[in-house]
Amino acid sequence: MPQALDYNIRPVYSDNRINRSSITFPSVYNTGIKENDRVYSELFIKKSQSDRMEKIDNILIFIHGFGTKKKKLSNYYYFASSIADRGIPCISLN
Repeated sequence: MPQALDYNIRPVYSDNRINRSSITFPSVYNTGIKENDRVYSELFIKKSQSDRMEKIDNILIFIHGFGTKKKKLSNYYYFASSIADRGIPCISLN
């Protein structure tokens, strides 16, 4: 029997179209450094899908290299939100 995934999900942002949540879960690679032993990600999903708790059949995964500076992330957030607004949920692995 598969083990349950130990994850945390926390709402980060919401407007009238998009919900964005932070999701963390254990990495499959253990480095011994607490911060590196968890995967940090963000889920972008259309508000109507999220509100109805629809099952996500397809998701677009971003592995970005934009850095974490707010100015660089603003274009990335715009891109992911635009795709999610078209009904394609996105998750970014940071």
